[in-house]
Amino acid sequence: MKKSALILALSALLTLTSCNSVFFSVREEDSSYVSSPVKPDEPKGSDGAAAYEDAEAEIDPEEYYGEWGNISEKYSIDASAKMLSEADAVSLFDRLGFDDIDITAEYSEDGAFTDAAVISGSASIRHPMYYALYTSASGVLWNISVVEDTVLADPVYVNFTQEVPVIYSPAEILVGYDSGSNSFYHIQPDNKSIILVTEPELDRAMLDGITEEELRR
Repeated sequence: MKKSALILALSALLTLTSCNSVFFSVREEDSSYVSSPVKPDEPKGSDGAAAYEDAEAEIDPEEYYGEWGNISEKYSIDASAKMLSEADAVSLFDRLGFDDIDITAEYSEDGAFTDAAVISGSASIRHPMYYALYTSASGVLWNISVVEDTVLADPVYVNFTQEVPVIYSPAEILVGYDSGSNSFYHIQPDNKSIILVTEPELDRAMLDGITEEELRR
């Protein structure tokens, strides 16, 4: 199987960093981190992107995503009419109140991995996923991911220190991305491996109102 970056924007924590990651964001110890991901240390070398790809594990995305719930849909990027351009992504983050943080992308429209770069508010280039880190007014570090056109948010440190991760999504379906097949996945979580909290609008005000104590309940 072709090496790939599994990105589960736990619509869901699962920006997978394996095969990369945020947001569904998978845990770093699982070689993947959902959604934005906080990734394993990047390998040293003259070509960081190539070195990172060589270090990725070969993971079957259907087996991987199947551990989180039922895969209800899979389709290629070519079949997607919702994937955002850089300009669209910046507008979306601005509308949600995140107009003062850097938004980055790591995968091209054809599934190629590149070093993370801050996107432009005027570019028409499209990417399967975008992510940004945001520290809320209550002190919680959030990974905010956009997979295809779905916004997902996971509390980074909270999810690293508890067994079952918490993911905020506008819907009860998680969205994942696999760069090997250059495809999006929709996953219906089983409510055992992930605590999925649905909120219609994952904006700055909403995230600012959530404390770490609430997340650990």
